[in-house]
Amino acid sequence: MNLLDRILRYLNTPVDATGLAVFRVLYGLTLLAEVGQFYYFRKLMFDPIPYIFLGEQDFGLALIAWFIAVAFIIVGFQTRIAAIVNYCMLLAFFATIQSFEYHMMYVDMALGFFLLIAPVERRLSVDSFRKLYRAPGTALPEGYFEVPRWCYITPILLAVAVVYFDSIFYKFSSGFWPKGLGVWFPASIPHINHNHWLQPFLNQEWLMLFMGYLTLVFETSFIFLMWSKRVRPFLMLIGMGLHYGIFVTFPIPWFGLGYVGIYTLMAPSSWWARLANTWREKHGRISASFNPNDDVSMGAKAFIDGLDFLSVVDWTESEDSVDTFETAGSLPFWGWFVGLPFVRYIATQERLRTESEVRSHQLSKGLLVAVTALFLVFQINATSFTPAGKEAKTWLGLNESRVFHEISNDMVWLSRCLFGITPHPVFMDFHFRGYNHIIAIVHVDESGKETWLPIINKDGSPGYYNYGPNWVKWTFRVNSPNIHKFRLERGIRSFTAFWAHQNDVDLNRANFKIKVKRIAIPGDFEKDFLTRQIEKPWQDGGEVLWRNRNFVPRIANIEAIK
Repeated sequence: MNLLDRILRYLNTPVDATGLAVFRVLYGLTLLAEVGQFYYFRKLMFDPIPYIFLGEQDFGLALIAWFIAVAFIIVGFQTRIAAIVNYCMLLAFFATIQSFEYHMMYVDMALGFFLLIAPVERRLSVDSFRKLYRAPGTALPEGYFEVPRWCYITPILLAVAVVYFDSIFYKFSSGFWPKGLGVWFPASIPHINHNHWLQPFLNQEWLMLFMGYLTLVFETSFIFLMWSKRVRPFLMLIGMGLHYGIFVTFPIPWFGLGYVGIYTLMAPSSWWARLANTWREKHGRISASFNPNDDVSMGAKAFIDGLDFLSVVDWTESEDSVDTFETAGSLPFWGWFVGLPFVRYIATQERLRTESEVRSHQLSKGLLVAVTALFLVFQINATSFTPAGKEAKTWLGLNESRVFHEISNDMVWLSRCLFGITPHPVFMDFHFRGYNHIIAIVHVDESGKETWLPIINKDGSPGYYNYGPNWVKWTFRVNSPNIHKFRLERGIRSFTAFWAHQNDVDLNRANFKIKVKRIAIPGDFEKDFLTRQIEKPWQDGGEVLWRNRNFVPRIANIEAIK
């Protein structure tokens, strides 16, 4: 057996589908939150001037449709159709957005493509019920609750391994990552860290150096160690811990939680069996009856079987009329869902089926080679934008070719839009070089009362407007290490107009103050650095006025403020 045959055999090995279903639910929940945030802030994102100068399209209905599609993916109802709608929406919104673009969108593109091709609905889904609901005495299709191993490997490769591998070429060229300060450095800047109570932890130099070097070693070795069955659980726990730390520290919650969901794919299948055994030992089993001659009873049984991944239900046949749905409320985790009225309706309307074939979703040699070659070319091209990649292109003499640059740029645009394959310079020196100011906005009413807009709080931390894509927009595009006057004015115009509408403030006559906090950027580890930046005073940065719904900026030279 040659190497390719061994790889195919490994990737096509059937494994239990429970972990894939758990990933589908957890990842879907974070994507649902992301879409919900898009819907709430759609006017801020897509109107030239929110609620005043409207965009040509109102994306509200499209976002509602997207929200519903993601909800369908979570519960596993019409999963194939929902995955297609989701991917189309990702192309329409995440693949084309610019000023609100941030790293999690690339991950969403990769996983959105994966959902198109993987049988993620085999467990914990309405679709699994619809397959299970068949004539009495008909056997389940062989291997129904199993999927090929590649369904677990592919999202880890696309969303984790190659992302880490690409990012280390940036990190090792950084001024602070090789010194072990990659975690401490950004967490010590007030408007980057959204939980300033973390200062006592940031003061532990040994802890910060450990976390910084652990991240470097972990990301460097991940793509090589992920294939080891013994090492994989440790990688999962470390990865979950690091990304939960991102969730706690930085205002990009869907990025942190999304990766926690992805890492569940690395849990050994035996863990789910142990969870089931532990649950049954602690809580016991559930006794339920079904009538094999009653369509409704059989439908309810099939539905519950499809969701009962802990195998806690003991079934007995009964010729009497029974309400099998009464079992729903006792089903762990999913009882609330099975008991919903529309679920009962679906079960009673579904017709009995005869046995149907289950697609194996196994890879062929040709498909494996073609897909691997395509993604490898895309990834090499994306990595060529790293500092090491640029040096390699110089050595090869490719930097002098204009045609090569155009093709390379077009390829990275295409791979980013379709599959989320793109360069990953995250938390790098150039993001913070010269970034010595924080800008906040305060509304002043007619009585002189000041209200801080929830963009930047009084302590300099991000407000609730300032999370996920909004944080990247405000922190690195509206504001930035070097102030761009036009972008700053336009950004403040959008945020103040949006906030005013949400809070019933009349823009025929409204006054806003600009507050500026002058901060320092650390060069090396310093105890209590974050606290000292928080304690620095706010200074006057000018004002912006709204008169007759016209924006009048009077913003000071931010860079000149000392």
